[in-house]
Amino acid sequence: MTQIPFHGNRIINIEMPTDFSHENMHKEVAKQFSAPKSEFHIEILRQSLDARSKNNPHWKIRAVVWSETFSATEHISAPAIEFPQIGNKRRVIVIGSGPAGYFCALFAARSGFQVTIIEQGPNVEKRWQDVLNFEANSKLQEFSNYVCGEGGAGTFSDGKLTSRTKGIDVERNFIFKTYIEAGAPPEIDYLAHPHIGSNHLRKIMPKLREMFQNAGGEILFNCTVTDFENNQGSVRQIGTSQGFFEAEFFVFACGHSSMPAYRTLLGNGVRFAPKPFAIGMRVELPQQIVNEAQFRRKSLPGVKAAEYFLTTQAELPVYSFCMCPGGKVVPAMTQPGTLVVNGVSNYERNGAFANSAIVAGVDLRQLVNPEISAIQCLEWRENIERTAHKISSGTHNFAAPASRVTDFIQNKISLNLPNSTYPFPLVPDTYQELLPNKVLSALRTAMSDFSKKLHGFDQGILIGVETTTSAPIRTERDNQRRCVGFSNLFVAGEMSGWSGGIVSSAVDGIKVAQAICRL
Repeated sequence: MTQIPFHGNRIINIEMPTDFSHENMHKEVAKQFSAPKSEFHIEILRQSLDARSKNNPHWKIRAVVWSETFSATEHISAPAIEFPQIGNKRRVIVIGSGPAGYFCALFAARSGFQVTIIEQGPNVEKRWQDVLNFEANSKLQEFSNYVCGEGGAGTFSDGKLTSRTKGIDVERNFIFKTYIEAGAPPEIDYLAHPHIGSNHLRKIMPKLREMFQNAGGEILFNCTVTDFENNQGSVRQIGTSQGFFEAEFFVFACGHSSMPAYRTLLGNGVRFAPKPFAIGMRVELPQQIVNEAQFRRKSLPGVKAAEYFLTTQAELPVYSFCMCPGGKVVPAMTQPGTLVVNGVSNYERNGAFANSAIVAGVDLRQLVNPEISAIQCLEWRENIERTAHKISSGTHNFAAPASRVTDFIQNKISLNLPNSTYPFPLVPDTYQELLPNKVLSALRTAMSDFSKKLHGFDQGILIGVETTTSAPIRTERDNQRRCVGFSNLFVAGEMSGWSGGIVSSAVDGIKVAQAICRL
């Protein structure tokens, strides 16, 4: 909490207009306590938009009011995270610099370990230039793109910080405070649906890197892991493009799209099992349509842009995922000959279009084969990405299959497609060759339902294929989060299959570091 001159406090719940100012809020609180606003200090604990009544959308605010007239003090903050001090300077190697890898490395470094992050891509400054060059000149860099490089895939996203995981208040508090210290907007600490925005994340990553280095850590960029030495369940060194590295502990946190890293782990006896995940497409709409559907007006003062959350149960569960208001659809492949899309939005969310993944939940043990192996799950997903590329690459190497929502529902080819934020050409397609019939049937049923739930949804277009909502496999862990059968090897974050999104991945990385501290 901010340092203030008052000692007593009260927790209050108030409602404010969407375009309220802090001056307005102080006046409202002053009325409740019949006190001049100079006699108290307010800090927001929680702020969420209540738009259920289209005629009266408003913010619901939970705040702490500090005043010298209050004698009681309520407990209002999560305890600070504790860093156990390790005195023998053991070494930890972390592979990957996304949220899981970074927060694992930072926690371990502040606990006294010698920590090295190995990142196959460049720093975020070079990565951003490669992304711009990719869109301008169609030159894809395998280890420097929308998915790979410093910060991982989360760096080029909406930067959503929502998580449904329970019991992580201490870790969440540390993660948010770290982001704010590095330049994230302070509001992420209290908004119900916080986000940082891709434009901010690009600037935050160098500051996070500096924090890690100030804690004694080192980071090696453009360094690819090629193999590791497994000596009866004990890893002593890993081979990389920059030589061999020895350590007492190794953490793989490479994200859910790193096929080479998965193959390295599987080839060395790390056990993974199939798990449910989701596949589908990005649906893009003019943001104004979403605003009018949700707000009953073109815009809502004090609110950046409308969001939506849609779900239905068809032959398979279908739902919206990673909605990016005012954002754009981007090519998120990492390998030549594949096609994957994702969504990105800046902090301001002020673009003309909104996009969201619309995906069907699948379990390949039910959809394909009860005995399907982990590597077969990965190859099944990769085959869809290669098929998507094959369908559209006759027009452009990074063209994406697409369809109007109305045509997709009727299984018709679109005769023409509207403008889109996707930086490369779109190729009309029915998706019949691309996705299994059961998935297509569920998606068609769901999109017909969503068109009734969200007015104007049927005016959207489907773009590409989205296969990377989460990993299709999950590593088997012991009660210390180690890979089963290994004494010092860990897989963290989305690569492990045990987390999804920035916050839960960062928490998983912290918990892996805490487990290492106990060994």
